[in-house]
Amino acid sequence: MLMKLALSKKRSRWLMQALRCCLIGLVTVFLVTTIYPPEYLVSSSDPETPPPFDGLAISIINPYQGYSYNYKGNLHDHSTNSDGADSPSVVGQWYADQSYDFYTITDHDVVTPDPAVGGILWLGNAEEDTRDGSSQHLNLIGITDPITSGSDQQRIDQCMSQGGRAFINHPIRLGDESIDDLIISLEGLAGMEIFNGRGNYNSTSIWDSVLSSGKIVWGTSNDDSHTSGDRGDGFIIVNSSSANPTRNEIITQIENGNFYASRGFDLSVIVGGNTISVSTTTGDQIRWIRQSGEIIKTTDAQTDTYTPTGDEKYVRVEILDNTGQPKAWSQPLVVIDDTNYPKTILTTPTDGGAVTRGPVTFSWQTVSDATGYAIELLSQAPEAWEDNSNARSLYRIAAAISPNGATPTFPGDTSGLDEGTYYWRIIALDDDGLYGVFSDAWSFDVPPAQTTLVTPTDTSTVAWGPVDFTWQEVSEATDYAVELLSQPPELAEENTDAPSIHRIAAAISPNGATPTFPGDTSGLDEGTYYWRIIALDDDGLYGVFSDAWSFDVPPPPRPILSSPADDITLDREPVYFTWQEVSGATDYAVELLSQPPELAEENTDAPSIHRIAAAISPNGATPTFPGDTSGLDEGTYYWRIIALDDDGLYGVFSDARSFRIVD
Repeated sequence: MLMKLALSKKRSRWLMQALRCCLIGLVTVFLVTTIYPPEYLVSSSDPETPPPFDGLAISIINPYQGYSYNYKGNLHDHSTNSDGADSPSVVGQWYADQSYDFYTITDHDVVTPDPAVGGILWLGNAEEDTRDGSSQHLNLIGITDPITSGSDQQRIDQCMSQGGRAFINHPIRLGDESIDDLIISLEGLAGMEIFNGRGNYNSTSIWDSVLSSGKIVWGTSNDDSHTSGDRGDGFIIVNSSSANPTRNEIITQIENGNFYASRGFDLSVIVGGNTISVSTTTGDQIRWIRQSGEIIKTTDAQTDTYTPTGDEKYVRVEILDNTGQPKAWSQPLVVIDDTNYPKTILTTPTDGGAVTRGPVTFSWQTVSDATGYAIELLSQAPEAWEDNSNARSLYRIAAAISPNGATPTFPGDTSGLDEGTYYWRIIALDDDGLYGVFSDAWSFDVPPAQTTLVTPTDTSTVAWGPVDFTWQEVSEATDYAVELLSQPPELAEENTDAPSIHRIAAAISPNGATPTFPGDTSGLDEGTYYWRIIALDDDGLYGVFSDAWSFDVPPPPRPILSSPADDITLDREPVYFTWQEVSGATDYAVELLSQPPELAEENTDAPSIHRIAAAISPNGATPTFPGDTSGLDEGTYYWRIIALDDDGLYGVFSDARSFRIVD
């Protein structure tokens, strides 16, 4: 993997232009260079005091982790699938027999699949892209489909989009005077081949030119074998914490620079304070090199140390044999003079704190002479070698230039982020580009997306019948689901997407992303109920349920009869039946019974089995009905009323009253 350092005005301008190209059209949202994320965040106070310089006067970025396990492998080989002499399985078996731990086969312009050789790790299907249009031989490892067209950068981008890693092979063989500028311009390189065994090509002069520009690219050593006679001269040794590493573990350590290139010799690098210590058990000399390929010193020993002065920009080491030929190469260790590289100090939100979902203000201390700031959002804490540098992190999710210029704030919004822990850090800018090194990274926790209820308010009494339930909109939601409960949710059900054990009903809102749900309480018994909302997106549940609010359902509308009085005797003549008005009613229906309604028919809207007749009042919402008893036989009758609205029955029947007809 690569990282950039603001080590010269010329290169800083180039870095700044590249960053700005990535940010066209964006002001307050982050843009990822390889992944396009949801909208992001940041901003707040404006302290005037410049930050103190952090740590030692000299910082050394050391990619070596000193893990317990080392693994030998090769990244550049050919088989009969292109111009090699042996089949893929024969090539793989040779490396397995020679105790290599991993390999791949990079045939010209064809993706070679895993030949399934036992006892050795396959790093992924690969090809060496040499088609017209590609000025370099690109080693593309971990791809599924051939890369057939595009510029060098476009081919690297296509490789990365397939989950692969891109390297440049033997650049000195195909290079010209501008080859270093090409490599400097390429984004996403995992490394470059500094030694090629088949052609005995040593590309360290190009490597030093690239490193001196401020761009760090890791160096590899490979066989480039076409026959068995080409094998075994160039390889890399990858350091790992795992006793049984996976392909991804090996690739990650290569991306991090935690390996060295070799032709058979070993080396070890340890950094303590400001001093670099190097040792070898097989070499004869140790050569120290700084920017522009300048030799710092050569020591006839198997151990040596060097303390940088601060102006080296980088230091790398070669292990030599007794003739002075290099047989192993370290990765570059970046040297930073902290007194010349201001480091931003973060202010809010505090490290490890939780932020709200939605607008969040992030801020930091002012850096003297800064004209702007850039912010980087990470999925995990940066690697140790990324600290105290202006290296883009391997874990970058997004990056953006603050819209507030020299004001140490950035306005952000976490509503588009998934629940989880994120890291952020700041680097100052001046008119020439990156100015200083990144701040320390601070973490913050984003809560799950949770809906906030609006109406009906908590503990309120709602109307009997249609009720609109509303809530605040959740960004990115495409739908909402409503859950109706008989009791409050259990404690274990809160802040989750789990359905409650007290669920009575649930439904997806018919209004899509509009935060409303048309409810109707007419089917509910009198009592207290609870409701809550969860957002949905195209993939299903999005976030967690809102807090649950309660509402009380009143008894259903029930007319109260007025006249005639109960148990009265009527003559055979017209009679007016009246009752008290029911709010919300548009009509009323009258039911005439031969007997009192059954117990099960009371307080319901069910017609009685004793019904003789029923009619809708001709007077609409006026609570009267013009009756006529002249057609009734002598005897006792019962009557009751039910309200109606535009949708039909509204509430339940009134109590029944009786009247007698006598001749």
